[in-house]
Amino acid sequence: MDIASQLQQEIKSIFNSNGREPKPVLFAKALARALSNSDYNIIPESVHEDYIRFNIPKCMFVEKHSPSLCAIMQGIIAGLAYFCFGYSKIIIARGAEHHPKPCCIDLYIKQTTEAEHRVGVEYSKHSVGILRGDSDAQIIASQRQGRRKLILGLFTDMSLTMRESSSVRVLAEKFISNLSNIPEIRVAALYMRDSESNSLNLEAQFGLPKDIIPSVRAIEGDGITKYGDELFEAVEEFNGWRLEIGKKLSVRSFTSAKIRTKYQVAGVLNIGWKSTYPVSSETREALQASCTLLGVAIEDLMVYSELENAYQSNLIMLNNLVSYVDQFSANHSKRVAGLAKAIADEMNLPREEQEIVHRAGLFHDIGKINIPSTILNKPGRLTSKEFEMVKEHPVAGAKLLAPLPAYLDIVPAILCHHERLDGSGYPGGLTKDDIPMRARIVAAADIYDAMTAKRAYREARDKDEVLREIKEESGTKYDTAVVDALMAAISSGKMESDEDNSELLLQNKFVS
Repeated sequence: MDIASQLQQEIKSIFNSNGREPKPVLFAKALARALSNSDYNIIPESVHEDYIRFNIPKCMFVEKHSPSLCAIMQGIIAGLAYFCFGYSKIIIARGAEHHPKPCCIDLYIKQTTEAEHRVGVEYSKHSVGILRGDSDAQIIASQRQGRRKLILGLFTDMSLTMRESSSVRVLAEKFISNLSNIPEIRVAALYMRDSESNSLNLEAQFGLPKDIIPSVRAIEGDGITKYGDELFEAVEEFNGWRLEIGKKLSVRSFTSAKIRTKYQVAGVLNIGWKSTYPVSSETREALQASCTLLGVAIEDLMVYSELENAYQSNLIMLNNLVSYVDQFSANHSKRVAGLAKAIADEMNLPREEQEIVHRAGLFHDIGKINIPSTILNKPGRLTSKEFEMVKEHPVAGAKLLAPLPAYLDIVPAILCHHERLDGSGYPGGLTKDDIPMRARIVAAADIYDAMTAKRAYREARDKDEVLREIKEESGTKYDTAVVDALMAAISSGKMESDEDNSELLLQNKFVS
């Protein structure tokens, strides 16, 4: 959301280029160029000596139903025009309600009679304030710096936070961290709604004394409706914990702002200010807009979480379906998962690593969902074409799992569990250190269970015979340390310990 900064740099660059085109043309081109890669598309329709007409066919703020952000964007454009021409007045000639026609704004850059008779937001020496001396200049410069910091910093960080945050808690903490940079704010506390109790729970804060935090962790009951209907309002009550905070931190006034999503009020932001004076319109509008952004981000997280859970549920269903389709590999993935975890335990790998290889074992054959059951259950030898189809299942499995962050740590193991140290494996023919350790562990568990279980094309083989064969290929096809751990795990019987709980562990990890 670094729009204002980009606009300022673009306009400054073009104006300093000493082009022969008129300044209004240069300004219009700079504005369109700076916003060309954003979701706020602005196109100069006509450029005149005294005004410029812009069409806005695409506006992310209208799409998000955020008129306050629209107003801030229009204010940024008009403000930049004022600094370039010494006067500006922005007028909404056609708003978003005229769908499907694009929004249209007229930007006056000269104080003409026509401009005076039209309703809009004006920036002039009269409205901004005439400088009378050095002290005035310093004050106004300080105010401008504060507004720039508030608008640019807050919205830039908010936009980055929206892209990067994986949970409401992370989002809340970064949001409060941004607010802590506003000098006028002494203390801020963000409360989010608990869907079950409907109470408001403290999610993030700055400035609260440690001894007060326990008493303000939650607002019991229907804590949202008590704040009234306004999005942003002053809090008249100055008692209880507010009075205590006021005394300790010299807080002179409090305000509250609602955090709205499309369908509900998701939370409340409480702010304690240094001054008793009303909050300035710039600060008020910026905070309203930032709360709107936060609501949009929370809603996006909720939608993504629902989609992610649905996708995970489908993956679990597909993984189970593989076992049903492949009649001779029922519970194969569960046994591989249990054995892989036991191998990792014998290798003294951290508990987290043991859980990762366990999950990789559960999903290692999910890519077989693309293979016809006639091939999976074929009693005879596979043709070369059929085997090539089977060899695609590691890639197919990796592609199924890769879109979800929760699965990224097991994707390499899924992709490489048929690779061999000597390069004879598939799909990539990787060798030695190019094969991840997690894949080596799953590979050993997989080959042991596959060889000792009954298949459509052969009977189950003797376990001791299989172990001898794997041991002979230790260091050639299979990792030596992994093979040693495999033999120790089988000897101790560890691979049987959690087979019955595999499905439950899977559900708890990904669906909850």
